[in-house]
Amino acid sequence: MNNDRVLITYGWCRNTYSIMRNLAQHGLAVYVGGPSERTMCSVSRYCSGSFVYPSPYLFPHEFIEAVIAAARRFETKVYLPVHEEIFVVAKYKELFPDWLTIPITTLDNLYRCYDKATTMQLCEQLGVPLPKTFYPTSVDEVGALVDNASFPLIIKLRRSNSGKGIKRVWEPNNLIESYEQIMRIASYPPIIQEYIEGESYFEIDVCYNKGKEVASFCRKNIRFKSKDGGSASKALSIEAPEMLAATRKIFEYLGWHGVASCEFVHSSKTGKSYLFEINPRYWGTLPFDIDCGVEFPWYHFLIATDREIGKLPDYPRGKSSIWIIGDLIGFTEHFSSWKNVLSQIKEYLPIDIDYCMDFKKEDPYPFLQQAWYYLEKFLRTGSKNPIDEGMIG
Repeated sequence: MNNDRVLITYGWCRNTYSIMRNLAQHGLAVYVGGPSERTMCSVSRYCSGSFVYPSPYLFPHEFIEAVIAAARRFETKVYLPVHEEIFVVAKYKELFPDWLTIPITTLDNLYRCYDKATTMQLCEQLGVPLPKTFYPTSVDEVGALVDNASFPLIIKLRRSNSGKGIKRVWEPNNLIESYEQIMRIASYPPIIQEYIEGESYFEIDVCYNKGKEVASFCRKNIRFKSKDGGSASKALSIEAPEMLAATRKIFEYLGWHGVASCEFVHSSKTGKSYLFEINPRYWGTLPFDIDCGVEFPWYHFLIATDREIGKLPDYPRGKSSIWIIGDLIGFTEHFSSWKNVLSQIKEYLPIDIDYCMDFKKEDPYPFLQQAWYYLEKFLRTGSKNPIDEGMIG
């Protein structure tokens, strides 16, 4: 097996593409798996080879067999799971051969940070500020919140991603109906949180090596693919010492290994920032971090192979980046009527950006493949944010 060959999965997405591109630019051969033969990564000049695997959520053992077979075929010694398949990998890690290094944290850590109920309870334990959170287990308990909570409220699936399974409730008489709607797609009772007024959104991205911080990146999320939040389509690099300190408190306590990110919302009313979600794996705006010089995939690989990382340069503040496809979807989500179409267009102009998260001029085909993926999903499902079967709960 070869130490300079890497296997990654979830090959259709821009964050996986950015991982592949970053590692390839360091001279590594990168092999990418996906749910179909043509993915964003498979059509790239940076892809050394690709393979297809069955759904990790519906057929976990078959997925693992496909990954191991690909690792043998491509002679790779390092495997980086990118998205929700990380839970399957962690759960069945003993099935992987010893010669394949998978630099991720424990399954307990992953679920503690993925499940929004246990995430909020962890924050309460560590003294990290969070929105007022309720954990109802029945419709009767939800009804009791009408008199005990301040509206608006947000109902959230405990286990989901990219803004899926989130519903904002403005009036008390809509609470139970909205809760029941979310429950129809849930495996666990959703949590309910008070809405933070005057909100601005921030994210702290990190890489840890057995509980010790390797690198971090702070940004403000300015626009989103969905009107209810989720993946950012425009972001700005910033300095955020208080949020970074809260993030460090969490991952040092957990003895984290690998990459992760924390999302915060800032209230202009209270002047405080509140943690509302942890992503215990790679995140959608990763291309922006890399463009700013914080090469999380490369550091992740160095950790996996026990190589020296050395002193890292600081990243520039005030840089901006957009996700073109996400911005286009976001515009259609936010567009309400022809009466204010000009003001809505102005929100997206001028395109005063330094980087782009999904289009790279030296490698244009992945962008086109990404556009086709979203169009095909929309034509087939009618959704701009489709849910893969078995992914959430």
